[in-house]
Amino acid sequence: VTMFFAQAEALGDKSFLWAKTDGTYRPLDWRQTSEKVIRLARGLRSLGIADGDRVVLVSENRPEWLIAEVAIMAAGAIAVPAYTTNTEADHLHILTNSGAKGAIVSTRRLAAKLIPAAHRAPEMQFVVTMDPPEITQHLTVDVCLWDDVLAGGDVGPDIVAEAAVLKRTDTAAIIYT
Repeated sequence: VTMFFAQAEALGDKSFLWAKTDGTYRPLDWRQTSEKVIRLARGLRSLGIADGDRVVLVSENRPEWLIAEVAIMAAGAIAVPAYTTNTEADHLHILTNSGAKGAIVSTRRLAAKLIPAAHRAPEMQFVVTMDPPEITQHLTVDVCLWDDVLAGGDVGPDIVAEAAVLKRTDTAAIIYT
């Protein structure tokens, strides 16, 4: 995480991540990416994520995946990336076994399998969705929109300084295969 922030500082406005929007690939530079990481990390902290907590990440390859993974670590938490092909039962196992308190999911299709599992997982508190999900039932977890969590991270502690105290021996991710 510290190396990411150092690179972002050094490379500033150089293109880093690309995403297709309205049929055209558009870049996100290092500075913009770093700002989103900081905002999301603060937003995760405001949702109750503390050092060592686990946050599951279910997303296809897109800029938000990298932003989420680095933000989870910058918030002091442990990323738990999950396959986009997981079933609801697979998600429930990972959420329960890892003791995840939160999850981040990209699309409605992926949320349709993750949210029911999150509803049943004992430690789960929230799911952050990049795309608004279709929910027709009352849930035991809060469902938060990505943009709202980013906005909630507009102010808060200096995540860059806090990330600097992470040690090389700290767990960064738990991967279920």
